[in-house]
Parts: sequence; C-alpha cells; structure tokens
Amino acid sequence: MTSVVFALVHYRNTPAIRKAIARLRALAVPAGWTTDVIVADNSGDAPPDLDAALVRDGSNRGYLGGAAMAFEHRRAAHGVPSWFVIVNPDAEPAEDALTALAKTTLAENVAIVAPSVLLGGHTPQNPFMTGRPSRARMRIYTIAFRSALLTNVMGVLLDLKRGRARLTPPSPEPRSIYAPHGSIVFVRSTFFERGGTLAYRGFMFGEEIHLAEQARRLGVLVRFVPSIEVIHAGGSTTRHVDLASRRDWHRASADVLWEDYFR
Repeated sequence: MTSVVFALVHYRNTPAIRKAIARLRALAVPAGWTTDVIVADNSGDAPPDLDAALVRDGSNRGYLGGAAMAFEHRRAAHGVPSWFVIVNPDAEPAEDALTALAKTTLAENVAIVAPSVLLGGHTPQNPFMTGRPSRARMRIYTIAFRSALLTNVMGVLLDLKRGRARLTPPSPEPRSIYAPHGSIVFVRSTFFERGGTLAYRGFMFGEEIHLAEQARRLGVLVRFVPSIEVIHAGGSTTRHVDLASRRDWHRASADVLWEDYFR
C-alpha cells in the first residue's frame, strides 16, 4: 500500500485552505494507494470542521516549520507515509498527478520529486535550481537583504527572470536537479528514513535550499518529473504581508542558510 499525505499550512487563509482540501480530495487515486490531508494551523484560527486533520501548538512556525509539525503529527500517529507532499494552498495539482507519479520509475536513491509547476499557468517554476549556488552567491544574499534598495533590485531581477522563463517551454525530460520549487514538494519516505529533516531554522523563504542541502548531505537525489503537472497561482498568503516583514524573513533565512550549509 502506498500512502500519500498532503500537508497544508494555514495562516488566516481559511477560504483558500478549504478550496485546497477539496482539490486534493478530488485527485484520482491509483489502485493500492491511499491519501490523507493534514492542516498545520499557524494562526490558531482554523475552523475545526475542515475535511482534514488539524494540528496546532499555539505558535506560528512559518511555512516549512508548519509542514514539519504536520509531519511529526503523522509520524506519531501512523508512521512515515510513502510520500509526504508539502503543498501551498494556491498550488493546484492536475487531477491525474498521483497517477503520473505512480507511473514514474524512480531509482531507490530519489528522495524528493519536483513536478512541473507553472506560475499563473504559463511561467515554469521547476526546475527551480539545477545546480548548487556558490558560496559567494549565498554570502551576497546575507548582505543584500540588509538593504531595502538591494532587496528591491533583487525583486526586479526576479521578475525579469520570470519573464524569460515565460518564453522558455518546460523541458519534457525528467532529470536530477539541485532544488525543487517550494510551492509543492513530493518528499519520499526515503528522505526521512535516511535521517532527513524538515526542521528549518528559517521562518519563511529559503526552504528549497534547506531541502536540497538535506538531500545532498544524505546522498539522495532530487528528481524533476514534468509529467506531474501543477498550476500555481502564487502569493496567496505572502501578498498579505508587508514588504518590511518579507525583507526581514529573507535576511534571516539567508543568514540561516549561510551558517548551516555554506559558511
């Protein structure tokens, strides 16, 4: 039996969470597979009538921290699932996403799967990072995010990068990459069984690099599988957060990644 658990993180976005749960419940489920949904409530105001398990501890753990709380709840209750899928409320897997995953032949050392993610239905977000960033690049981030001006410049550069990506059709070929886009990540039981952890000292942003570095340390692979298709609306939660807070999160995450993996 192959078990799939989807983890959603709630922060004052109940309508989006309800829609996301309904979409996940409607996915086609291959024979011999089971699915479940867990909601990690970071804001403490998720309603109890959600069609999902609800976990909270009275704190706001951030994005990957909330997913980690959901995973620990699942592991304590039922053990490690075959697949633990961290998914944004505004990321919509195709109805046949699990069928496509079931049809994919994966080597034993593949621990993370990055699907084809299209932002707004047209801008490819995977492969998110094909190669490991240099130490110099990661060091620059720790400096740049301390400046509002440089942060804004980096935002403009990201918009330009997205514009170029919009003109580049996604690769049809599966391949190993460095890091998956964080809007939806399929984490295989192999990741946890070999000692990988979702526990991340950053509050928001940089989760992709944390997962990639965990995989790198464990000697397992991140695999881009374009046959698994996802549409990502983008910004369902962060658009409600002020720019100063986002810059603080970027800066803190850059510092964490530098200290933990690149220093």
